[in-house]
Amino acid sequence: MTTRQVGGVLVAAALMSGCSGELRVGVVLPETGGAAVYGTSIKQGVQLAFEHGKAKGTMPAGLIVEYRDSQSLPDVAAALAREQYDRGALAVIGGVTTAEAQAMIQVANQAKAVLMSPSASAPDLSRNSMFFFRTCPSDDYEGPQIVKILTRSPDTRSVLIIQESGPYASGLLPVVLGEMRKRNVAVSGSAPIQMTDADWERKLHDRITAQQPPVALVCASGDNLLAAVRSLRAVRFAGTIVTPSGVAAREIIQQGGAALEGVLFPMVALNWIEPKEEIVKEFLASFRSRYGVAPDVFAAQGYDAALAVGMAYAALRTRSGKELQLRLKGLGEHWGVTGTLAFDDYGNIKHFPRTYWIRNGNVDDFERYLEEEKKEIQRRWEELMSGRR
Repeated sequence: MTTRQVGGVLVAAALMSGCSGELRVGVVLPETGGAAVYGTSIKQGVQLAFEHGKAKGTMPAGLIVEYRDSQSLPDVAAALAREQYDRGALAVIGGVTTAEAQAMIQVANQAKAVLMSPSASAPDLSRNSMFFFRTCPSDDYEGPQIVKILTRSPDTRSVLIIQESGPYASGLLPVVLGEMRKRNVAVSGSAPIQMTDADWERKLHDRITAQQPPVALVCASGDNLLAAVRSLRAVRFAGTIVTPSGVAAREIIQQGGAALEGVLFPMVALNWIEPKEEIVKEFLASFRSRYGVAPDVFAAQGYDAALAVGMAYAALRTRSGKELQLRLKGLGEHWGVTGTLAFDDYGNIKHFPRTYWIRNGNVDDFERYLEEEKKEIQRRWEELMSGRR
């Protein structure tokens, strides 16, 4: 630990021992309900980060961390966040979904305390609060990468969009549509996800048959995302299927099985095959040892959310949410497992997605795959030419 880190931890310890009371962090995540497919992994990452930070002395040793289940309900998430702020928490890690984050931001603003989201990506979230931070790329970053994937073939001039209702799609779609207009790509049709409609798959089949789109974008998350992809497979859609990064959740991939093979999506760049940073190596080994499975990107973003909050607590000079958010913005030189902990002026992590896909039941770097394929073709060509000499 550096002298500067030691000093920060000592100051935090002094704050805890003084009249201001104990240092507390609330963690409000969907452990049950529809969003639990994300909340479970995120909680595992959060727990591991706090354990590592306290063991290494990079976080206050007496930091109190309390976990609560939002049940995937925005009003419950907001009430639990208020409870944590009222008990003295300067930060709550939560707002896993856009809907939960929207409800919790209002409470964070009233408390003048930090809300750190590991996964809510809607652009407006960061514009509505000086106290909102996130360790996932904003849709302002993910949306353009989605369109880059959609237009991977220069012949793509139209896209079928299958969308869920609600705040998540309302945040992502405007970014996607704006980027599509820049590239002169049209929407061939839009199909709302209506899984309660017994005729929904038939209507989807009729639309695909009539329009024959080369690409389909599923603008949804969780169960809706998986249901839409399954429906596309059921009606034998022959084109490319593109989704947001929500498809990369471990439980989604396990549930989706063969239906998700070949699905393309944007995700923050992760070098987990041959990691160079020690923090990444430790995270991968510790996670597998602790939980018996490999982490997904949501566990990693949860880890970084807790890491950032814990390190910012250790650097506190005065006990306030405003001071904490200033300390969070000063972490740019520190590394997490998804990259540097560099937040912009609006609390957005400065990470840029690249293209991934589901291959053999795993998340695989599609861009790296293409590079390896090109090298293999070049190698075979050189062998063929050498044999003709």
